[in-house]
Amino acid sequence: FLVLRVEAARAVKGRLVDDEGRGVRGWITAHAIPGRDLWLGPSWYADFAVADGLATDDDGRFGLVAPPDARLVLHAHLPGRCYLSTAAFVGAEDDEVTLVVPTTGGASVAGRVRDRAGQPIAGARVVVHANLGTGSGYRPGHTGLARTDAEGAFEIRHLPAMDLAVVSVEAPGYALWSRMPYLTPLVEGRPLELDVALVRTAHLRVRVVDEAGAGIPGARLWFFAQTGPEGGRAWDRTVLGDADGVAVVDDMPLRGGSVQVWAPGHYLPAVPHGAALGTILGRSIPPLQAGGELGFEVVMTKGPTLRGTVVDAAGHAVVGAHLAFHMGRSDAPRGGGFQILRETTDAQGRFTFGGLPPL
Repeated sequence: FLVLRVEAARAVKGRLVDDEGRGVRGWITAHAIPGRDLWLGPSWYADFAVADGLATDDDGRFGLVAPPDARLVLHAHLPGRCYLSTAAFVGAEDDEVTLVVPTTGGASVAGRVRDRAGQPIAGARVVVHANLGTGSGYRPGHTGLARTDAEGAFEIRHLPAMDLAVVSVEAPGYALWSRMPYLTPLVEGRPLELDVALVRTAHLRVRVVDEAGAGIPGARLWFFAQTGPEGGRAWDRTVLGDADGVAVVDDMPLRGGSVQVWAPGHYLPAVPHGAALGTILGRSIPPLQAGGELGFEVVMTKGPTLRGTVVDAAGHAVVGAHLAFHMGRSDAPRGGGFQILRETTDAQGRFTFGGLPPL
């Protein structure tokens, strides 16, 4: 049984402005990254949201409460048919930040999205990520987002001119399409025109069961796949299993991939190194046929439980605290078997981590 003590949070103030420093209305999303130099990717800090959909006032000002020793990634968004967002890091010692969202000039991306038969795809989601790091970590920048119209056309404006950008397109029932940074320069005054052809995907059904073959309710499955030879932003989905442990994905890329599984009170036994495309805690998914179906079961083992309480300096219970349990697997090959479990304290500050594997 553990007792954890937590520190008081810090207040962060900010302002959202345009190119000329005028405050604008929009909304803010903020995520916390524990530690000063730690980087574990978007899947890490997505579960530590500090603010989601926080609206700015008429002068673009906003305020939020953040962990005392964490960096923040702030994303600012402007409404409209073509969405535009920008991001910035806030250090552990900073308490004020200004986010600038360009509303004039800049580069643009336009084009059409169709299927392999040439028919337009309406409602496809087009995202342009500009100013991203290329291997030494993540540098926040601008993100443009648009939806295609009835003719499959889209346009995203006011993007920063630079050589580094990732363009991705996705639509229900089709594989994610993306282009690598070095293939997609953004130049002001020279619109980037794209003709995107999406490929149909497959239907995948996974059932999570215990060693007796009974379905485990409440399982969470994370599916991952690369979508083409150009690489770029990979495809992923998080799906919750039903009462019988069944999870369904209707847009699994044809190249296959892997799935990681978490289930209350259970853990996934280790598998041979490399069997799950680089993940020890997952299962591999073979290549699929367009419009085809695949189903299989994932067998999990019941594990021990760790319980504890989170209190403040005065010994009072802390309600709603987020906890992450980091584990290394004793039965996994070298370099594999790392896992993170997350829980939130209840009204008495208590938490429970169930299904812990051998450590």
